[in-house]
Amino acid sequence: MYDKFIYEYMIILAAVCPIESEENPMTSQANALPPLEEIEFQAPRDPSEPSKGLHRLLWNILRVNWAVWRSPPRRDAEDGEVEILHDTEMTHRFVSAPADGDTIVWHYVEAGKARSGQPSLVFLHGMPESWYMWHHQIAAFAPDWHCIAPDLRGYGQSDKSPGDYRQEGVADQMHDLLAQIGVEQAVFITHDRGSVIADYLIANYPEMAAGYVRGEQHLVHFNPCLAPQEKFFLDPKQSRKLAWAWLVIPFTFVAQTHHPIPLADQVRARKEFSYPGIAHAVLRYFYSSSFVKEWRDRRHRLIKAWKCPILVLQGEHDTRQPKANYLGIEGYFEDMSVEFIDGGHFYVTENPTATTKAIERFLSSRI
Repeated sequence: MYDKFIYEYMIILAAVCPIESEENPMTSQANALPPLEEIEFQAPRDPSEPSKGLHRLLWNILRVNWAVWRSPPRRDAEDGEVEILHDTEMTHRFVSAPADGDTIVWHYVEAGKARSGQPSLVFLHGMPESWYMWHHQIAAFAPDWHCIAPDLRGYGQSDKSPGDYRQEGVADQMHDLLAQIGVEQAVFITHDRGSVIADYLIANYPEMAAGYVRGEQHLVHFNPCLAPQEKFFLDPKQSRKLAWAWLVIPFTFVAQTHHPIPLADQVRARKEFSYPGIAHAVLRYFYSSSFVKEWRDRRHRLIKAWKCPILVLQGEHDTRQPKANYLGIEGYFEDMSVEFIDGGHFYVTENPTATTKAIERFLSSRI
């Protein structure tokens, strides 16, 4: 009852105090912008309204799991193993790098060759995915760029041991990993929770960041109603369902998408999220921080420390992160542009061609 009252209050507030729109003056000069702490937010669609038909959700759950059952079982990659996707060689690597006063083992995929004077492209996935979400983009850029796509700590085949899972702590660990494998400078291309890690990394290690393509994460606006999933993650009974990869992947890839994700990509994502220990490891992030804490850090110290060119990519039809919250925000940054991809939350795999073209334009014009 209390949560419903709060949500209804937010809706009324948003209606009475209109915020950014296409004509909003925030798109004008930076000196006309209100302070970050004073700007309003657009509330998302009422979460009680189903965004997709129940039959569509059930059908996707059935077909994905049937396809998984009929496909070869998941096999752990080995160091140096080459996987060919879209006629591109992608090499699996395992390396130990500093963390928690010791070392942890990271898994990442590498493609393309490092070139003197040119930054690498580092792809950071979100939840509930792995390095594989970027395979379309890796194949597109590998002929001209050195590409690195790690499994974040706790995901895929990377280390899942207890330790420092604060977003800022993992950002430090990611920096040490990249230094360990010889990446001195990179363009960070990120999605969802990978964006939060990059937020800290490029602020704390600006010399490493040649550019930042940031996707699908709250930025200058925030309110708890924009992240209702946090209650799920912090509920011991509900969060157990993260171990149900058979449900998490096919459900999420319908509930938060606008265009269908190919079945083969869903099957691979389902397998990648099935490694033992992922459910427990991923939850450590949410017990170590909060959406509000991340937003406050951005507002008070991270944004002002971002010095590289930035492209913000968002799904045009993401119902949980309304488009209005990203209109006119460029003035708060030294060098930023915003583009919207025809897709939902998972625009990277919903619309890989448009995603790749947007990144390509950014690289050719601003890096």
